[in-house]
Amino acid sequence: MKRLLIVTITVLSISLIGCVQKPAATPPAETGSPTTTSETGVLENAVESAVDKTGKADNHAGHDHAGHDHTGHDHADHDHGVKSEANEAAKVSEELAEKVKEEAKEETKAVEQKVEKTYKEINADIVAAYKAKRKFDANNKPKDPIVLPKEYVTPDGMAVNPKTGTLFLSVPNFARRPNDTGKKLFPAVIAKVDVEAGKTETVLEIENIDNIKVATEQIGPMGLSFGPDGNLYVADNQYFFDKSNKSRILRVLMDGDKPTGKVEIVVEGTKLSNAIYWTKDGNYLYLTDTFFDIEEHHGSGGVWQFKKDEILNAGSGENPSIKVKPITKGLGDDEHLIAFHTVKKLPGCGNGGPDGLTSDSDGVIYYGFFDTGEMHRLVVDANGKVVATDEIHPACDYFHCCDGIYYDAGTNKIYINDSSANAIHAFTPPKDTKQPITLETVWENGNTDGADGSLDQPCECVVIGKKMIIVNFDWPFPELLNTASDDPSTLSVIELQ
Repeated sequence: MKRLLIVTITVLSISLIGCVQKPAATPPAETGSPTTTSETGVLENAVESAVDKTGKADNHAGHDHAGHDHTGHDHADHDHGVKSEANEAAKVSEELAEKVKEEAKEETKAVEQKVEKTYKEINADIVAAYKAKRKFDANNKPKDPIVLPKEYVTPDGMAVNPKTGTLFLSVPNFARRPNDTGKKLFPAVIAKVDVEAGKTETVLEIENIDNIKVATEQIGPMGLSFGPDGNLYVADNQYFFDKSNKSRILRVLMDGDKPTGKVEIVVEGTKLSNAIYWTKDGNYLYLTDTFFDIEEHHGSGGVWQFKKDEILNAGSGENPSIKVKPITKGLGDDEHLIAFHTVKKLPGCGNGGPDGLTSDSDGVIYYGFFDTGEMHRLVVDANGKVVATDEIHPACDYFHCCDGIYYDAGTNKIYINDSSANAIHAFTPPKDTKQPITLETVWENGNTDGADGSLDQPCECVVIGKKMIIVNFDWPFPELLNTASDDPSTLSVIELQ
């Protein structure tokens, strides 16, 4: 048991030493990205000291046991006094060793807390440096929010029915589980939002549909998109329940704005189904996959493409669903994967890959990475073949998180939800796809519970008329400004100027 304890503390300590080392790559100085410093040497010494004390304590106990175990067989019956003294010394030695071990544990705990504090300080510096580069119009301050029901603890995706103009909302309810694992507090639902009245209505309890149930007995509806058939397509993210390629695309059969109660499985085998997007012409369906979990990469993900005919037929009637292959290397693993990326390891950033997804009026595809803000542009021909691709926003430059993105034809802008900084950024897509983009910030605020309408980890937005409706995901991760999932759950509203 003592040896096991030493190994455990040693492994933990080595892990901590690795954690506080400054990453090899840092944002370019000319972009205004912050230069970070760490207390790596001090922390390493503290960890080594704790390990050294623990080891010495165990060795001390062992040596004393060995050193006092020499009473000899010839004197066993005559030298009880010596044996008693030896036993007493061994007991004292064990107590001393345990005391030193407890001190070592406390020292290791202190190191862990120091590491956590150091990371928080680094992240705070990074966020502050990005924010210093950004300006926004105070007139864009969010108005009174749309307050969601208490059982909507983690709202996520949105889609407007193009035939009726009705706004739909997905509510996966990932948050507020103990340690973010196990059964959810509330089941996932699809809701309808009345923007003018500021009210919502649950229209489908998607977790109660028998034919789509899985072993985890949980559904994670994220991105939403209406197809050319009038049905609602849903990115079902199973990654937060089961990481073994169990995510899917589902089709909710609709009668106008009313779900019929029937749901079909269209695509199976993705890793983390995230954003889903039907092109304006209805010829292609795109899906981002945020984590491929390829061991040799810090992070990896990609973009899937499906043709209209195969998607509309898949999972309907007697037709089987499309089963994609696991991505273990990259492009070529499955014909439907049209973009593959690895995620750069940078200070204050995680390893989440492609997340938000949209296209402009010319059909150019745009998408970005959740944990670094890296953004890419894809030009696809009429046959769905990628003819050009480029990076339009470097990792950790103007911002370092690209959650959902949305193109609004009225303003001719693409809006970016920056979950990490409680901000909305935007740019006008250039007609010449070889030209760079120019970014601006619409609004940004500090950490909040969203009760006053402020952004509280914005993940998706849509524009209806002059109103921007923003979903606040409110499920914090270590690199985000948001620190707690709390009431109320809200949709923020910004009146665009």
